[in-house]
Amino acid sequence: MARLTKATDKDYLQQWQKYCDNFRNATPADLSESEADKYKRVHTLESKPEEWFKYYFPHYCTAKPGAFHIAATKRLLQNAEWFEVRSWSRELGKSARAMMEICYLALTGKIKNMLLVSNSHDNAENLLLPFKACFEANTRIENDYGRQQTLGQWTSEKFVIKAGCSFRALGWGESPRGTRNNEKRPDFILIDDFDTDEECRNEDIMKNKINWIEQALIPTRSISTATRILVNGNIIHDNCAVKYLGENIADHGGLQVAYQAKPAARTLLLEHEVI
Repeated sequence: MARLTKATDKDYLQQWQKYCDNFRNATPADLSESEADKYKRVHTLESKPEEWFKYYFPHYCTAKPGAFHIAATKRLLQNAEWFEVRSWSRELGKSARAMMEICYLALTGKIKNMLLVSNSHDNAENLLLPFKACFEANTRIENDYGRQQTLGQWTSEKFVIKAGCSFRALGWGESPRGTRNNEKRPDFILIDDFDTDEECRNEDIMKNKINWIEQALIPTRSISTATRILVNGNIIHDNCAVKYLGENIADHGGLQVAYQAKPAARTLLLEHEVI
């Protein structure tokens, strides 16, 4: 998604409308389905996350997931206390898969407070935009889980869905204080698009960014509640946060998956490389 500037900008509103239209067009619901059949279908889908993704996000799931996609999702969903870095190459679905996983966890009541952290507040809002549009305009989610848009705070930087999970955008360096959802501290932290080329060339800035993650962001979690932390990003420099976190903190650091020159080689990599 192209970087936008402010939530009040015309470009942001146009992008929001585009996301909403895409969700509405992609997710027609069967309104004639009985409540009993709906309950059975939803229960079955929730027991099979990959099928859940395909049903509620058909326009995202346009190709068969790779073995590494499936393995990564299993690790994240099956471990409530987990820290993973996904340093997958571009166009391998880091952000889209994370969005589907987080929506699944939120709508099934497994998480209650999600923070989306990026290299700036504006960029964090931009990355939160598809989540917000999904909960406003995904017809299948509304049909099966109820209308998720709630009264009260429903903005580009923070909102709480009917299922009870709050979502908040946060830029690096901002104070993560006040990120509770009632008594619930963050139990899912998504760090996405955190490194920039310019900052990676400045060792002092990168030390400050990593210290902020370790000393300010992560301590917002509750020590008594399981918390998932997911980092999405490319290893763009030897001195980048994604590389540091994957090598020093994460339960699973992942590998940089690169495109291969030959399509057959890339297909083989996607099918057999476990990230």
